[in-house]
Amino acid sequence: MKKITLNILGLGKVGRVFAQVWSRLPEVEITGLYHRRPLSSDEQAQLPTAKVVQHLNQLPPADLWIIAVSDTSILEVATKLSQTTISFQQAVVCHCSGILTAEELLPLQAKGAAIASCHPILTFAAFEQAVTHFTGCYIGLEGDSLAVQRLKPLLIALGTHPLEIPRQAKVLYHLMAVVSGNFVAILLDFAAKCAEKSLIDCKMAMRIVAPLMESTLANAILHSPAEALSGPFSRLDKDSIHKHLDALQQSLPAQEALYKALGKAALQLNPDISLEANGKKEAIYNVLS
Repeated sequence: MKKITLNILGLGKVGRVFAQVWSRLPEVEITGLYHRRPLSSDEQAQLPTAKVVQHLNQLPPADLWIIAVSDTSILEVATKLSQTTISFQQAVVCHCSGILTAEELLPLQAKGAAIASCHPILTFAAFEQAVTHFTGCYIGLEGDSLAVQRLKPLLIALGTHPLEIPRQAKVLYHLMAVVSGNFVAILLDFAAKCAEKSLIDCKMAMRIVAPLMESTLANAILHSPAEALSGPFSRLDKDSIHKHLDALQQSLPAQEALYKALGKAALQLNPDISLEANGKKEAIYNVLS
């Protein structure tokens, strides 16, 4: 059985993770790797054995192309590829951006390729962790029906969960990922700053808050975010909130605005709509304004 040939363009963390996980599929052969600069020895060690080239026209034809360059470079790379003599008839070309659609690849569609965006909902901050957690992650998939049809079984074979996203919903889909992934780091930094002022070091603070965050996430998944809400914004404890604000003003004034913004959002999330609760919410909202 003829193997599916694959070229990967852009060998930053995302591209190197893709190279690692796709090299595990017996039906796929990585035939081309491209990066615009020489790789370090550590970066090279994270790749399969395919030769890395620094010029697009050195790449062989392939059945599948993954463009893993930065968002601002996708259209440029697609345009330059379309100007080479490489054939894209019957090829599938996808990029990995979470926010941009397959339309960035229109120059290659004009050369006969089916185009898609293929975005793993995964953090790539640490290479080994990303490789380990790739199996089981969701993949936002958007593009031509042919490209989606051909990519889905391969993504399932990788152990991922393809999730079809309408083109017009791509930005809101990406916002979901940013809020749930990136903003967690902001909350952890806020918690670490509070811990530092309490004479608890950062590493210990992360160990302390991890079970709390994990249980909150588990409750939100099992029930809903509103039902996972706990603490003073759940019981509408104005006195505790006052004390928090006093402490922030004295010790962490730069974090006060963030606390107030999150507090207002928590009030909106609180599911209690009784007359008494609404009165307490209004009083707390005024404190936070």
